[in-house]
Amino acid sequence: MSIDIRQKFHLEPNVGLLNDPNGLIQYKGIYYVFFQWNRFEKNHTYKEWGLFTSKNLIDWSFKGSAIIPDQEYDFNGVYSGSSYVIKDKLYVFYTGNRKYDNERKSSQCLAISNNGRIFLKKGIIINTPIKYSEHSDIALQD
Repeated sequence: MSIDIRQKFHLEPNVGLLNDPNGLIQYKGIYYVFFQWNRFEKNHTYKEWGLFTSKNLIDWSFKGSAIIPDQEYDFNGVYSGSSYVIKDKLYVFYTGNRKYDNERKSSQCLAISNNGRIFLKKGIIINTPIKYSEHSDIALQD
C-alpha cells in the first residue's frame, strides 16, 4: 500500500529542495513562480532556478530547470532575483554567485526569454560597489 504524502496546496518539485520563490509574474497569460532549487539533494549546496506555471493560480505544472549555474559569473549558484516583462519579452534578473579562493563574488545578472521557457543569459549587468561586502548590504568602514 502506498501513501501519497505530496503537498496538496503548496508547490513542490518532484525531487530536491525548494527554496525562496523568485520572479513571480504573469507573462503571456501564464503565471510564473520561479524558485531556488537544488535538484540533486535536500540541502543548500547547489542553487538553480526551477519553475512552476499556471493558467489559473490553482492548477500548477512543474517545468523543471529554468536558469542553471553554467557560466563563470554564476557557477556557484543562481540566487534571488525578480522578473519583468518588457516589450513582450520576459526579463529575469538574478544574483549570480561565484567563489574565488573561498571568497564569494556576487553579481546581478540578466537572462531574457521570448517564450517563457528558454532563457538567453546576457551576463552581469551590475557589479557590487567597491565599498560593499559581497554578502551584505552594509557598507564597509573606511
